[in-house]
Amino acid sequence: MSHTIKQFLSDPELLLNAVGEGVYGFNADGNAVFVNPAAEQMTGWSAKELLGRNIHEYHHHSHENGEKYPIDECKIYNTMRDGVKRRITNEVFWRKDGSFFPVEYTSTPVYKRGDLIGAVAVFRDVSQQKLTDHNLREALKKVNELSEKLQDENTYLQDEINESWTGSGLEGTSKSFTELLAQIKVVSQTDSTVLILGENGTGKRW
Repeated sequence: MSHTIKQFLSDPELLLNAVGEGVYGFNADGNAVFVNPAAEQMTGWSAKELLGRNIHEYHHHSHENGEKYPIDECKIYNTMRDGVKRRITNEVFWRKDGSFFPVEYTSTPVYKRGDLIGAVAVFRDVSQQKLTDHNLREALKKVNELSEKLQDENTYLQDEINESWTGSGLEGTSKSFTELLAQIKVVSQTDSTVLILGENGTGKRW
């Protein structure tokens, strides 16, 4: 085993500082005891500003619509109280500059000798995923609208063709029949000679 790997295994903080997800560590009182660089970068709040503090009021104080998010409803702090791991996909974290970003996060209880001593929250910014999902939904909506429009136009054209040939003795509603009428309509505008083929008794006439 290399010296670097041994160093990582002996110092978990090095691993937490290296990961791309934001990581918060909390003690039993709900105060921050660890903030990794990714969390600092995503939120704008430095570890120095958050360590030893109840950071719900810093980054998790409100919902996306601006409605206040009471700390007793916070999923992270609930994990500290009941020891239940949670995975959340529909909330936001607030940056120091007052803006927010959508997050997915897990809150995991931390035990020592069977006693609940705190929790760890691991989160990631899912802004790009949300944008991609929105764009896909909008594209699908436009495709459906275009499909409906084309269907309406196709129905209109078929009705026009059928109406043009009403009383001609030619009747039918099948796809083959409407295609035939369309071909006849095109040829009728020219002086070309047309050969009509078909079995005896199918109603061929000049």
